[in-house]
Amino acid sequence: MRVFASLPLHPLLVHVPVVLVPLLALAAVAMAVRRRWLERFGVVAAGLAVVAAVGTLLAAESGESLEETVQRTAALHEHTELGDQAKAVIALFLLALFAWVVLDLWFRRRSTGEARSVGAAAAPAPARAGLVGRVLMVATLAFGALATVWVFRAGHTGATAVWEGRTTQPAGGGHGDDDGD
Repeated sequence: MRVFASLPLHPLLVHVPVVLVPLLALAAVAMAVRRRWLERFGVVAAGLAVVAAVGTLLAAESGESLEETVQRTAALHEHTELGDQAKAVIALFLLALFAWVVLDLWFRRRSTGEARSVGAAAAPAPARAGLVGRVLMVATLAFGALATVWVFRAGHTGATAVWEGRTTQPAGGGHGDDDGD
């Protein structure tokens, strides 16, 4: 799992967590702020969490394959360490998000089913379900923020490992050909 069409797979696959983790973190904030959005978009977020988890694992696996073929540097070492940490934090985030959505869906369906069996009055969900849901929501938000930061850090060190020393400043101190006219 090293190349696709003569390009290394790792820089292609990392875009799955780079895009989905911050997007899902923002979605988690939105669903925490507006309960109705959790009901409406929670299943989609849970599905994207599965895609992000698979994409993260594939990106990590392709990175480990690529690591065997490139020169070992301090920047590469830092990138691999942060990548391993990111993988763990992303896993916690995606598990918390998935559990929060599934628990919410399960209790909504359960209370709807109980309401039908009892009659027109809606049966209240147990207080424990509300507490567990709030704990999962807070865990999702915290792990989402951490996962977003770690995705950024790992990506930045990866880009540094690849591009450091390979780029040059344009003439004129980096301002290009603009002469101010």
